[in-house]
Amino acid sequence: MYLIIVDYLLCCAALYDIKSGKIPNQIPLAVLILGGIKRIEDGGFEDIIQRPLILIVLFSVLVISHHLKLLGGGDVKLLLVYTITIGVRRGISVCVLSCLYCAIYALLLFLIEGSLLRRLEILLLYVRMYAKEKRVLEYPMEFTRVAFGVFIFGAAISNDLYLMFRGG
Repeated sequence: MYLIIVDYLLCCAALYDIKSGKIPNQIPLAVLILGGIKRIEDGGFEDIIQRPLILIVLFSVLVISHHLKLLGGGDVKLLLVYTITIGVRRGISVCVLSCLYCAIYALLLFLIEGSLLRRLEILLLYVRMYAKEKRVLEYPMEFTRVAFGVFIFGAAISNDLYLMFRGG
């Protein structure tokens, strides 16, 4: 039942992300509260206590991605809260799957639209802007077409289905 509620909240986050480009703070907060209650019922946060370095590395990668404007703040909060509440191993797999789905989507866009050179040009301009200014002043919206929240939701559902059919 808990996973259904969390997946529903992730779906809501994806829909908000598609509609407005932002994920409201209430969604990660709700996942955190529900996840905290569930983790306390199940025996606590042992995996986080045993693997703090993995969580620190994940946090660092997500914050750097946000600083480079590759991910929005809502995406970072949602992935961190999801990892803390669902478990480090499952959270990492959802993060990796999200990035993999996003890369596949980008590759399909390149192949379907034939816009590979234009997108690479935008990416190079983006990298040059960061190298020159040491920050990115504006997000290259033309480079992406879908909210990352959709990939988080898809990865969470995929992970849940895999674990359900595997029996774990």
